[in-house]
Amino acid sequence: MLAPPRQQTTPLQDSGVNFLRTHHRVNYARVTQRGEVSLRDFGRGFATISPSLTMHRKAVVLWLLTGAVVAGAILEQESAQDIFNNHFPPVSPNCSQSLTDLLLLRQEVRLDEMVKLLTDIRGSLASEGKKSTSTCPADFEAFEGLCLHLGPERTNWHDARKYCLSVGGTLVSGLRNAKIGRSFAQKSNADHMWIGGHDLFEEGRWEWLSGEAMPTGTSFWSYYLGVQQPNNGGDGEHCAVLYVPDNHNFHDFPCSWDCLPLCQVEVCA
Repeated sequence: MLAPPRQQTTPLQDSGVNFLRTHHRVNYARVTQRGEVSLRDFGRGFATISPSLTMHRKAVVLWLLTGAVVAGAILEQESAQDIFNNHFPPVSPNCSQSLTDLLLLRQEVRLDEMVKLLTDIRGSLASEGKKSTSTCPADFEAFEGLCLHLGPERTNWHDARKYCLSVGGTLVSGLRNAKIGRSFAQKSNADHMWIGGHDLFEEGRWEWLSGEAMPTGTSFWSYYLGVQQPNNGGDGEHCAVLYVPDNHNFHDFPCSWDCLPLCQVEVCA
């Protein structure tokens, strides 16, 4: 049967115990694993020590107390280290990799949120674009920022004006709008088209339906077959038209002739 393991003691504890064993027949003091000494046993032993050994006794006491303090300090240090290790375990070798993965994951989440936000913004802009092109009334077509409608039947200029009013617009009027209307007519390649210019109130003083003066000269009116428009034609040509043979450029016609009404509705910004 194996003997029980011997308790570990410090060199200072061993020297004190051997001294008591050799010079006194007393039960040597019990030294615990934590370096503590039973004072009762020491009292019994020291009671039989002769006066000549007083100095030795003091030295032994000092040695034993010192050993107990040192052992206690060692055990206290080891206990504190155990507590630290239990609450703060060593860093895993994969800790840095885990932290990198976490940071990358957060970046991916932020990128996903940004992509979603940009997608929503693009959808909103597309919706706004669709709204801007769908603000024209029914039967009107959005063309270069203007809503245009070409009447289906030829009529004189006065009836053409009334027709445009009936569908919620007016004959195309204004320099900018008239040029847009000309582009529209050239694209559609339809018949002659009435626009809202006339000199009904005074010969040669051309104006739009709004009362705004129309431009004169070659910057606006056509020069066709050697004749500068408007030329009045000797037959009371007092209404403006987009003339097909001249690539829908501006001419004056008799207001009683039949042409298609070109109506407009301006889009509010």
